[in-house]
Amino acid sequence: MVKLTFTVDIFTADTIRELAEQWGVPKSEVVRKAIRQAKERSLVETTARPPVAVLEHLAQEPLLSDAQKRTRLAAARQLRKDWSRGHGPGRR
Repeated sequence: MVKLTFTVDIFTADTIRELAEQWGVPKSEVVRKAIRQAKERSLVETTARPPVAVLEHLAQEPLLSDAQKRTRLAAARQLRKDWSRGHGPGRR
């Protein structure tokens, strides 16, 4: 471990103290957890693509071929048909 000295505002100091009491850990652990969480969030935010970009990509590069789509749709239709006839899971 490395010992650091830094200054924080009153609100931050009070928040660190309160969290340490709630979690039953030292104040330094509260700071470590907060930094780890901020790092994880930063990684997600920098690697995540905006939803519109994902949709544009899917429109250009579909996950399923046309044949796979037809097969899955036919299977779904058959399941719905069987279900409506009373042959669904758990029915006799």
